[in-house]
Amino acid sequence: MNWTPVATAAVSMLTPYIQEASKAAAKKIGEALPEKVSAIRKAIQSRFERDKDQKGLQALNLFDDDPETFESALIKLIAEKAADDPSFGRQLQDLVSETQEIAPAGIQVTGDGAVATTGGVAAGKKGIAAGRDVHIESRPKQ
Repeated sequence: MNWTPVATAAVSMLTPYIQEASKAAAKKIGEALPEKVSAIRKAIQSRFERDKDQKGLQALNLFDDDPETFESALIKLIAEKAADDPSFGRQLQDLVSETQEIAPAGIQVTGDGAVATTGGVAAGKKGIAAGRDVHIESRPKQ
């Protein structure tokens, strides 16, 4: 299974809360997150800690400081973890689904695993992701 859409949805749910926590200069990021979103972050952190994955922990900490810059790297690392251990992927998928029940407007996951977020990231069946501020415009030929 391609876990990129699940990783994208998980990180996309974290992003707005991390940005708010950063603005408020919160000491403990987890305390500033609503319960369900906090569970997603804790699951990711616990997995990186369990595997003694310093690269993953560093990416998560960098994401906490600057979500827009580091979300793609974090998504990639989470998707790799889920590919190595599908039970972790299913855990994230369950947490994302539970969170969507509370706030379904921001995230949409289709049957083939494609995900789109409001103002955030889109990932398709082939794992293609695009971050914010992607602008496509057509210009007349001159």
